[in-house]
Amino acid sequence: IENVGEAWDKYINKGNDIVNAGGIALQQGAVNLIAADNGIGKTFITLQLCVNYILKKMKKVFFWAGEDDKATIIKRLNLIFSRMDSEEDIQIVKEKLDIATYISEPFFKVDYGNVEETKEFQIFKQLLKDDQYGMIVLDPLPTFLMMIPEIDNTKVRWGMTKFNNIISETDKILVFTHHINKDSLRNDGALKELNEKLKNGENMDTHEVIDIANGLKTAIRGGMAITDLPRLVYFVLATQPDIDGYAQRLLFRIKSNVGLPQEYIPIRLPFKNPQQQQALQEQAKTAMTTKSLQAELLKKQKKQKEAYDEK
Repeated sequence: IENVGEAWDKYINKGNDIVNAGGIALQQGAVNLIAADNGIGKTFITLQLCVNYILKKMKKVFFWAGEDDKATIIKRLNLIFSRMDSEEDIQIVKEKLDIATYISEPFFKVDYGNVEETKEFQIFKQLLKDDQYGMIVLDPLPTFLMMIPEIDNTKVRWGMTKFNNIISETDKILVFTHHINKDSLRNDGALKELNEKLKNGENMDTHEVIDIANGLKTAIRGGMAITDLPRLVYFVLATQPDIDGYAQRLLFRIKSNVGLPQEYIPIRLPFKNPQQQQALQEQAKTAMTTKSLQAELLKKQKKQKEAYDEK
């Protein structure tokens, strides 16, 4: 318990900063979540966020990877660096980005029904209290919550509240990545309409964006607390691949407690290797050819029907 008058100066300026990291807003002093299917590029996008944040704020970032090894992280960073013109900026990022790829135990454990903090969570809290770090990334969330069942909303809320409390106290940016329910995504009618619009080069209006954003919330895996407690929630969707060396993604802001609208941001990711790029180029060309043939067939069938009706 704190008296408001005594706590005023301590808290009045905390959590006010919305950091624009390369066009993507992040809330300081709060939890931010990025969700996507496996292989979509959420780790790559999060690393790009780290680079953007470092160059904008000139503060250090700690990236804790729970699934990838250091070689994989470095290779993804190298792809990002290959698109940067300034060698000086690359050196700044190298100096200000720290990575870890090992976790000895999850942050919390369940003992006889009670959730308790582990030693690893104590290490995490020390990281947050280190003034040199402005942003911490945990990739992905389930690795750090492993002993808490995702569907147990009460225990998940307890863990997420722990994150919220410590991140609010230290006024840092905390970013989680998380997985989705694939079946929910496949059965979403709004997304099917979205894909058709994108194929035809059409844009979405505000109401359509809101409908899709609300549908995407239900596709994020686990209890509601996983999306309820973060201040900003993003969802990465894959669209048709480009044929010029990049894969196209849409980053939907599906939740905002800081007054920002629900909207989507186009993102282009470089392919991981030339073989993948060539395969996707051939796939895209085949899809275009197939679509053209289908259009010709429909046109022919329509003419046959008109001729039959006239006869």
